Amino acid sequence: MTTQRTLKKQIRDRMRRNGERYTTARAHILAGRSQSKSPTFTGGQQGDVAAATNALNSAGWTGPDGQPLTEGQVFGLSGGVGFLYGVFRYDTGPTMTIAARNTSMPDTFLDQLWAIDELNASVSTTGGAKKAERELFAALERGQRALCSVGAGAMNYLGLPDESAAMMPLVVGIIGIEDGQLLVDDRSVEPHRVDTKELAHARSVLRSAKHRMVTISPADGSIDWAHTIRQSIAYGARRYDTPPVPQFASNVGLKGLTKWQRLLTDPKDQMGWAKVFGEGSAAAVGFTRLYQCIEHDYTAPAAGRPLYAEFLRWATSVVGDSRYADAASLFEESATHWSAVSERAANASPSIARATSQMDLRAELLGDSDPQQMQQAYRAQVDANDEATIDASTASTLTAEIAKDVQEIINLEAAALQALGYAPAQPSSKRSTSPSPDERVTMLNPNTGRPDKTIVRSIYDPVKRAILTAISEIDGIRFSDLSDAVEDRTDPALWTKHKVGWYTTSVKLDLEARGLIERFASPQQLRLTAAGQAEFAKY
Repeated sequence: MTTQRTLKKQIRDRMRRNGERYTTARAHILAGRSQSKSPTFTGGQQGDVAAATNALNSAGWTGPDGQPLTEGQVFGLSGGVGFLYGVFRYDTGPTMTIAARNTSMPDTFLDQLWAIDELNASVSTTGGAKKAERELFAALERGQRALCSVGAGAMNYLGLPDESAAMMPLVVGIIGIEDGQLLVDDRSVEPHRVDTKELAHARSVLRSAKHRMVTISPADGSIDWAHTIRQSIAYGARRYDTPPVPQFASNVGLKGLTKWQRLLTDPKDQMGWAKVFGEGSAAAVGFTRLYQCIEHDYTAPAAGRPLYAEFLRWATSVVGDSRYADAASLFEESATHWSAVSERAANASPSIARATSQMDLRAELLGDSDPQQMQQAYRAQVDANDEATIDASTASTLTAEIAKDVQEIINLEAAALQALGYAPAQPSSKRSTSPSPDERVTMLNPNTGRPDKTIVRSIYDPVKRAILTAISEIDGIRFSDLSDAVEDRTDPALWTKHKVGWYTTSVKLDLEARGLIERFASPQQLRLTAAGQAEFAKY
């Protein structure tokens, strides 16, 4: 078995030869040794996928060539890459997130894998801590590894603050017990040692996956690999563009990438980077998070695109479909642009460079199981974040450069999806049934629900869409801010002869009457109803 010390030496040798970051070099080294003679504990790039890979190999499952499964193969069988973009505003300031996989949460990401019937995976949840512990020890006594959902902040070896536990879900493998301590498989080539009470607490803090545990039966029979791979690729391609909830539809997949690309350079949109992350500490947060989401959080380096390309090349060799190889090449090229984006973000300022280097250091220290060192690196990362600031000119130049890379990513990944046989949804082209722009829409009165005045459709439709979009992006937007939001999201030519405030108020009242939006609080704020979320999803 390769020790952590040996692995770090191999990684640092590659870093010196190729000028790579630690995470990138580590990904290449791990990929090269994932089919070694000791496949049941190979380390990994993503906590959930790496632990699942080791669990499958430990249970005796192999690929069609009889070789142990790799993390890239299991990543693809689980669905692979995706995209989700979100901005969140708190009292402490804004932040953002990008999910680079097609399901953002680690436990549910593996659900497609567990759906492979031949694996005979058992997924259990329970509200009781004692029952959860009994089931865990019973699995270990049977010689099975258990994959448990935990709050990362409650796992001491990660050196994270306790208050982050419930907000940072993680899937780890429990491989045994030794000297009263549990042996935990979490991305390292050597097990972490965790007290049973510590694990019990970590399992209890996640509301959505409380005490969730997955076990895999020993291999018995074989898998129809060609069929399984085709199903996984089709599932992954569909999921790429599938939002977790309807109101996120415009933030997911190619629509989400296109929206993000626009927001990077749109100076007027209230959710654009110029408004939200345009300068100062807010800009520093945006660029730091961008690096973190592309290289570390719930992903493999370069947004996981190289790992998915590895799966597609394996799929080509098994299924014999050359289109998979074509898609692999496109995702590999896309990965170079993802890496370019993260490098631009990491080098946005000296303080951000220090913060991102501490993220990389934490990945390096993970195998050492030294909570104190991990805590120090996390503290140094937070301190660097706190002092980071970027002037508006630098931020604007960087976002313009990043937007160019994002456009290349859109083009490449759209082509990759088409190569995989998936055509992203396009706006309807049925001109014969489309309403005329001169048609007038009869408005409804929210007080009586009865017909009121009429508005020409060429104004009603874009204003309606702008209102629903603004409310979906800024839940609880104030009515006093709505006209500006509509103006930012519509063609300026509309307002050369018309008053945006009058049309915004009129359409807003109509949408209330139709049950698509509702007001609350004082001063008046607005939010989408369930019907409004469904209507917005059509866009």
